[in-house]
Amino acid sequence: MRLEAALTVPVPAPATEPARPAPGMFLVASRSFRDPDFQGSVVYLLQHDERASLGIIVNRPTPALLSEWRPELEHTRLAALPLYDGGPVNPEILLTLFENPAWEDRYDTSLARHVQDGVFASMRARILDRLLHDEAKAFKRVRCYFGHIGWVPGQLERELERHDWHLIPGAIDAVFGPDAGRLWQRLIEPLEPAQPQPLPVPKATPVLGRRQGSAPVDWMSARPVIRRVFPVRARE
Repeated sequence: MRLEAALTVPVPAPATEPARPAPGMFLVASRSFRDPDFQGSVVYLLQHDERASLGIIVNRPTPALLSEWRPELEHTRLAALPLYDGGPVNPEILLTLFENPAWEDRYDTSLARHVQDGVFASMRARILDRLLHDEAKAFKRVRCYFGHIGWVPGQLERELERHDWHLIPGAIDAVFGPDAGRLWQRLIEPLEPAQPQPLPVPKATPVLGRRQGSAPVDWMSARPVIRRVFPVRARE
């Protein structure tokens, strides 16, 4: 089972933004989207229909491993799977995303939801047993997330109308790639090129001893006056 992609991840071209969201698409947070839960995030849509929309943030790796979440897997080949922060909804529930083109033909389809092109998502704990006993090595790539994102009907469309998100085609290699933590930076640049920041205008330095509308003070001629007002004392 190949847990991590070893090649450079291709970035999907954001030429034309699709009109409607659908499973398998990316939601790329705009630069102006300041919600701390979603700022700088890339969401992979898993479901979008009349009942609800559901997705996972795919660019927030954590230092935690699956064995820390499920101690019974400590001495298995799944122990070193990294965990990703999938979103603020139900963070106590583990969501497993996997690539298995033969899943619908060989396994119980009620365990997982089809997303796109051989990619499936599951919140069932039993899916990990399938991974452990994958003798045919049908599971090509696997990612585990705690938590996800959910929208009620119409909510995602309103956020798209506010330009909170860019909607672009998703890329499987980008989801499972080794550099997912920098995915937002790579996607946002062609969508919203960073604008150069103007240099700050230096403030005018005030002339010492000058009041507005008055002539400059001649400090050489004023020195004796200063000495008389503030006499210099010698050290004793």
